[in-house]
Amino acid sequence: MMDQLTKINPHIHTLPETGMNREIPRPVRPEDCLTRLNPHVTDSAKIAPGTMLCEDYQVLERLSLAAGEADLYLCRRGEESFAAKVYRRSVSLKPEVAQALEQLDCPYVAGPLEVGRFRDRTVEILPFYPLGSLRGRTFSPEQLKEKIIPCLNEGLHALHGANIVHKDLKPSNIMCVAEDLQVAIIDFGISSPIQADTTMVLTQTGMTPEYCAPETFKGLYSTHSDYYSLGITLYELFCGETPYSSMAPEEIEKYLAIQRIPFPENMPGELQDLIRALTYPDISNRKDKANPNRRWGYEEVKNWLAGIRQTIPGEGVYGIHVKPYVFEGQEYRSVRELTRALAANWKEGKKHLMRGLLAAHFDECDFRAAGICREAMAEATRLSGKDDLVFWKTLCALDPSGTELHWKGRSYEGLSAFGRELLECLRQGDYRLGTYLDSLYREEILSRYVALKEPENEQMYKAVKMLETAYLASEDSRQRRVSFYLTGYMLSGQKILQIGEKEFHTVEELIAHLQELLGPNNQYLDRFRYFCHLLVDRYENLVPELESWLLALGRQEELEIWRRKMRGA
Repeated sequence: MMDQLTKINPHIHTLPETGMNREIPRPVRPEDCLTRLNPHVTDSAKIAPGTMLCEDYQVLERLSLAAGEADLYLCRRGEESFAAKVYRRSVSLKPEVAQALEQLDCPYVAGPLEVGRFRDRTVEILPFYPLGSLRGRTFSPEQLKEKIIPCLNEGLHALHGANIVHKDLKPSNIMCVAEDLQVAIIDFGISSPIQADTTMVLTQTGMTPEYCAPETFKGLYSTHSDYYSLGITLYELFCGETPYSSMAPEEIEKYLAIQRIPFPENMPGELQDLIRALTYPDISNRKDKANPNRRWGYEEVKNWLAGIRQTIPGEGVYGIHVKPYVFEGQEYRSVRELTRALAANWKEGKKHLMRGLLAAHFDECDFRAAGICREAMAEATRLSGKDDLVFWKTLCALDPSGTELHWKGRSYEGLSAFGRELLECLRQGDYRLGTYLDSLYREEILSRYVALKEPENEQMYKAVKMLETAYLASEDSRQRRVSFYLTGYMLSGQKILQIGEKEFHTVEELIAHLQELLGPNNQYLDRFRYFCHLLVDRYENLVPELESWLLALGRQEELEIWRRKMRGA
């Protein structure tokens, strides 16, 4: 993790071990605290060290070059350090916002301590945070859930309770207050008051498009807009960048109208759910708290932190839609049940997806699902010959919390169920799975499944990835059967060798059986030889199940010794 952080910001250093690895960024810079409102504004005259601001605050130094809307200076009053934000435009913090912040008592909101004038420019005296902002930093899901999200949720709740819409929440406007990752929201230069009798404000003040909700591109802001920005901020704090970091503002606006946020495979499902709910685009139901299709806010985030199950907007009541979808003569109102039906009838399911039938249906009842289907159709056009993979990814996206493994008409409750059936089919000599397994390995479905459904299981992911790589690198049918057996053993958790009618749990049991077959003074040599022929093929290789079993038991070293002896013979 530190390598990634250092790459993003070479000035980051690490705290001593305190039970959780945490990173402290470089000292605060003005671009961490400011919003770029007007790139054409001219720089204000520098303020010399020793100058007094707001009568009591002596300027020590300019913290960095001018950026955005203001210059930032380090000041001192008595023994305490402060930051002075000197605006380079005549209009700065709105009086109503300043008054509300002055009365606000919340540790997660850092408004100006004092407001004054200098050379016809507004000056704000702010707390000085030597640990800097969250800009350029990434955090683990645990750090986000246990430390950062609770602070931000309470901070936004306090602001909204004071009828203030922040309008520019992002990592550079979140300061690290303490080494335990307590954070506070800053920079209210473009914040707006909301009257008590309304929920929206129409304004054209500055914005940072990457973090903005769809409605803000039309000049509409509300408390819901801040929570959308929170969702994008959390995405960046996990991934290191926003989903739209490479797009121009006009591209972002167009993208938001038709697409959903693309999530990386290593992001935990519950964090995806939170971000998806915070960035739900439709706010038409924002006043109806009984309607599940509304962007999440304070209460929903609080419930998420407590582990309380909630409906994800766009999925209806736990994935149930009012309008039924008819597939193969059956009506489906549950996304999960529809997903299972599509997976069971793979070819017809693909047709419904690729012909736009699913997208057209969801356009009327589920914006999120419609976006998934349209994105899949576009991907299938780009990736010729990958319809099965695209269909599989679509099923997973439609039912993100489902644990079933679907592939080409077969469905399993999970990896262990697939492993058990795989072993059973192999032992019964069912070779009809050959083509099915070949496509499963070639499209890397098992490793994709682990990355998507069990992202914390790194050991399983590496093992499955290794098996897929070995399978694809080999053209030997026997070696591929070894891969199949080893996959079955690994996924099922079983360590049972089945030879004929006998089952063995350990190598010692197998050796004891061989000794029993041989008998005293080798008197039963024929039956011993017969059983040994069951363990090796005509080329004197171990049968695939035995070799895989030994590998699964960690006996690779002994296996190599035996091979060397056989080659020497």
